[in-house]
Parts: sequence; structure tokens; C-alpha cells
Amino acid sequence: MLAFNLSALLIGIGFGMLLPSLQNIYINMVPANQRGTANSTYLTGFDLGIGIGMLARGSIAQNFNGFTSIFIAVQYLLQ
Repeated sequence: MLAFNLSALLIGIGFGMLLPSLQNIYINMVPANQRGTANSTYLTGFDLGIGIGMLARGSIAQNFNGFTSIFIAVQYLLQ
């Protein structure tokens, strides 16, 4: 249980540091008068990625062999 909680803590810290850092990098790439647009584009892309990813993985799991096919598909895509 300790290892599980420690891994969750490390993932949370990493995720919590990565997202604001990337957002800062992308917002600083544009002129000052377009920072609102850059911020909304970044957050919209993030939300769309989460939503489309959940729908795609759910569709794969429903139409094939359940969650096993998701892991196989991810391994295939990462190679």
C-alpha cells in the first residue's frame, strides 16, 4: 500500500509540474496581445485530447476483446 500511494504521489507531482510548465512555454511563444488565444487553444487541445482518448479507448474496448485490446493497441502505436 505504501508503494502504491508513493507512486500516486510521484505521478501527481510530475503531472502537476508538467502541465503549468508546458502552458507557460506555449504562452511565451506568442506575442503579448495573443496570449489569451494561446491559453484557450492549449486548454481546448488538452480537454479534446482527454475526451477523444477516452472515447477511442472505450470504443476499442467495447468492439474488441475488452481492455486487453487497448493495451495491445497502445503497444503497437508506441513501437
